Amino acid sequence: MLTEIEADHVAVVLTKDLSRLGRNSTMTGMFINITFAKHGVRYIAINDNFDTQNQNSVDYDFGGIRMWFNEYFARDTSRKIRAVQKAKGERGEHLSGLVPYGYLKDPNDPKKWIMDEEAAKVVKHIFDLCMEGRGPLQIANLLREKKVLTITAYQMREGRNTTRSEPVDPYRWETRSITDILARREYTGCTVNFKTYTNSIWDKTTHKNPVENRAIFYNTQPAIIDIDTFEKVQEIREQWHRRTKSGNSHMFSGLVFCADCKSRMSFSSAKGDESKWYFTCSNSRGKDSPCTAHYIRVIVLERLVWHYTQRVIELVLRYEAHFRAFIEQKLQTESAAILKTKRKQLEKSTVCL
Repeated sequence: MLTEIEADHVAVVLTKDLSRLGRNSTMTGMFINITFAKHGVRYIAINDNFDTQNQNSVDYDFGGIRMWFNEYFARDTSRKIRAVQKAKGERGEHLSGLVPYGYLKDPNDPKKWIMDEEAAKVVKHIFDLCMEGRGPLQIANLLREKKVLTITAYQMREGRNTTRSEPVDPYRWETRSITDILARREYTGCTVNFKTYTNSIWDKTTHKNPVENRAIFYNTQPAIIDIDTFEKVQEIREQWHRRTKSGNSHMFSGLVFCADCKSRMSFSSAKGDESKWYFTCSNSRGKDSPCTAHYIRVIVLERLVWHYTQRVIELVLRYEAHFRAFIEQKLQTESAAILKTKRKQLEKSTVCL
């Protein structure tokens, strides 16, 4: 509508009342007093007797107050909903009506989840493949080869509601589905609430909540994956890196960063010629790339790392006592930070219980 108004294709905007135009009093006032006026648009709110052509009426004067009440109503409603959701979340109830793949709602208590045996076997298999060192694309291809139904196709076959359309290939798994499954802590048998948040009722962008700010409740449903396996998989996922088209990989893949733009550098290899392997800045591709094209050969990088490693070893041997004290202090600092995070999580879980 705004596009049509700015193109001078609209003469009148008609709504049921002022709240239908907007509940943000600032934005609504800007539309009426600036945008509409600039393009000669007449605005009418029927139930509020508001008409921009009749600016001498009492109803027009009370328009600003009505806009403020509309915003207050929206804020008050949002505040109440957030309070209810917070109370539910702190009690350990599932905040989402969607049940993760691998679980079902308990027919005797819809607030609880029970294991879906068939889907749970697939989830276990995905975690096992990851533990073997397979990446998301490799796992997806293996599931497709074994004719394992995708999440949407499986839900449709079982007669369950799904928001997605029927897939063209019911066995074509997406890598996003694999990574989502591997990141779900709920498979360890716990409930995780407050994973995301929004800054205000007007900003609908969701942001990820840090782990320490989430509410985690353990043993709320049958565990498909044990906690140790889940944590090991998260460590593996942090070190994942893509193979090149030639199938080659390198131990430094995912660990090299550009000194200029700080982005991760991509590994490129020439088939059968290791002397030509190199890392290049991933932000240096295309006409509008934010960084310049530069690279470092793998053989040069290996020599630099080995030279630096030798220097560190020499320093350790020469100043062993100082090095030992430095490492101990660093470990104590890191341990204190981890302990502080764990204590916060424990306090939140205790309060919620």
